[in-house]
Amino acid sequence: MQTNYPQILCTRLLDSSLTEKLPSQNIALDCISFIDIKVDKSIALADKIQALATEKVKVIFTSSNAVEAVDAHLISPPDWEIYCIGGKTKETIEEKFGFNSIKGFADSAKELAKLIVKQNFASTIYFFSGNKRMNHLPEILADNLFDLKEIVVYTTESATHTIDKEYDGIMFFSPSAVNSFFEVNKIKDSVVLFAIGDTTANAIADKTENEIIIGRKPDAELLLQKVVERFT
Repeated sequence: MQTNYPQILCTRLLDSSLTEKLPSQNIALDCISFIDIKVDKSIALADKIQALATEKVKVIFTSSNAVEAVDAHLISPPDWEIYCIGGKTKETIEEKFGFNSIKGFADSAKELAKLIVKQNFASTIYFFSGNKRMNHLPEILADNLFDLKEIVVYTTESATHTIDKEYDGIMFFSPSAVNSFFEVNKIKDSVVLFAIGDTTANAIADKTENEIIIGRKPDAELLLQKVVERFT
């Protein structure tokens, strides 16, 4: 590997299909996860999800981790009306539950909540989430008289790593990873920071005044394209 390549740190692990082309684009990428995802494997949660799987209900996913966690408890795909954010979350739902299960999607949780309000009269809707989700979606739905039943299916824990190497750019995919990184690390003013969306960008801005570049959509591949565009 040539040492004069721009050095990029990604704060989560990425599929090799996304990273294998980077050497030809003169980008050197290190992937280190700054969060640990712990899936709830309890019998109580399994019973709750399997009971819901027998009903035709509206459900929300705002992370692929939640999709994977719910799918692990299912015996067969349910007949749910699913609302989700795009990118990896939408792709995972299509893989696990089928393309036709998705009744609406948006690029952020806030925009998704607005879409749900627009498409539905106030009703009961189930939100499969992690323990550190943002408040935008629940608050918007509550303000519009939805009966939101939240089911936490995984927890996000900090995984701090002290980074000695100097990077030209750092990619972030969640506020949790931002907090974990800056808990033990400092960066030079020249480091360019890449955020998967506005919420993550706001978390970065709370920690540093460095340049922040935000992805067009919640998609890892598109964020990698931003990195390539910035450094090549």
